[in-house]
Amino acid sequence: MDPSDIETRLEDLLREVRRQGRASVAAQAASESCLEAVNGLRKDFEGFKEGDDDGDGTSGEQLLRALLPVFDAIDRVAQQAKTARAKAPAPWIQKLLSPPPDDVTLGLLADGLRLLRAQLEAALNSVGVEVDRRVGVIVDAERHRVVEVRRNAPGPRETVLEIVRPGYSFEGIRIRETDVVVKES
Repeated sequence: MDPSDIETRLEDLLREVRRQGRASVAAQAASESCLEAVNGLRKDFEGFKEGDDDGDGTSGEQLLRALLPVFDAIDRVAQQAKTARAKAPAPWIQKLLSPPPDDVTLGLLADGLRLLRAQLEAALNSVGVEVDRRVGVIVDAERHRVVEVRRNAPGPRETVLEIVRPGYSFEGIRIRETDVVVKES
């Protein structure tokens, strides 16, 4: 192999490692922003639960609707971090081309976001919110919105294969349908 080819490939790898480092920093900033929003909404919701409603007409359903975009953002950042982690170059290449970052590694960030998502989901469940992430069930027009149909997927027909965006119910009222991928009927 020509030395100039090796040098070009190493430069390409170096650019990719730096790009992924910037993506990690961006994901961390997004997660911190989401956490701040969640903490603010949590304080508002705790005040509402304690009867400290300030007369602005805020209901539990309205608070849930305000909280859902934050929960979705956490889901997206966690999924992007997981995807970026899977595409990362081999550790020996990273060590060769650059020192490890001083901030949180992408893997730890993804783990932290999954933990944050689990804590938020547990908090929602504790106040009567049901999060629908079930796969392998038959499609239900009341609960699901089909966003993709796959023809050659394994499993029974009209079965949920994948959750694109979870659905939510509050006190038995459907707040948002679950966006799903299903097997062709």
